[in-house]
Amino acid sequence: REPVTAIAVHPTAPYAITTSANEALMWDLRELSHRRTLHGAHSVGLKHAMFSLPEGADIITCFHDDSIMLWDFHSLQNPLTLPPVDA
Repeated sequence: REPVTAIAVHPTAPYAITTSANEALMWDLRELSHRRTLHGAHSVGLKHAMFSLPEGADIITCFHDDSIMLWDFHSLQNPLTLPPVDA
């Protein structure tokens, strides 16, 4: 497992996301337990994960190929993928 490079805390709920080079883990801060691993474009490497503001309704992940995935916070299913923009 790679070291954690960033932590994002949900703005209104007791959850956090840790980011490493190849995965984003969601944590339940009440239970101090791992809730879910967000799988995405692992082959290119993860840059960052964060909750949307102001209410944290979505989770946004970005990758080293400049692609972005938008996840619904509650379902964590079928993320919307935004491909990299050609320069």
